[in-house]
Amino acid sequence: MPTSFSPAHRRPWPMWAIVPLFVAVAFSVPLVQCFHREHLHQTAPQNLLKFAERIKANRPELHVVPMLKNGSADSGFWVCTQPRSWDELSGLPPLPQFESEWFGTVAIVRKQDYFDVNVGWQDLGHGFAFGDPDLIAALRSR
Repeated sequence: MPTSFSPAHRRPWPMWAIVPLFVAVAFSVPLVQCFHREHLHQTAPQNLLKFAERIKANRPELHVVPMLKNGSADSGFWVCTQPRSWDELSGLPPLPQFESEWFGTVAIVRKQDYFDVNVGWQDLGHGFAFGDPDLIAALRSR
């Protein structure tokens, strides 16, 4: 004997309840996306200097070495898991065939300085990165 709660006797939702639910979901999705974009815009570093400072603050175990000898990281910098000298890092060729030499090291450069980057460079949003794929992934997640 079927009960009043069995699926065979279940009545569909009334249209007056479905339409407002659909409208609420339809309006909330763009609002959430807009908030999410604003949040990313506020938290993403606006230039490489700020990105380097954020890496130093959030990941003190990493070593940030500016590409310019004057000490400014605004045009680019290297991130290393071990201390390395500027002379050693500046001699690393950013080419896929030398990827094994880049273990524990990533080069990050400004986008506006490099219109045609070589194969192997990855877009980080505020710059291009080349080097250790695991370290690039760790930097991207921060």
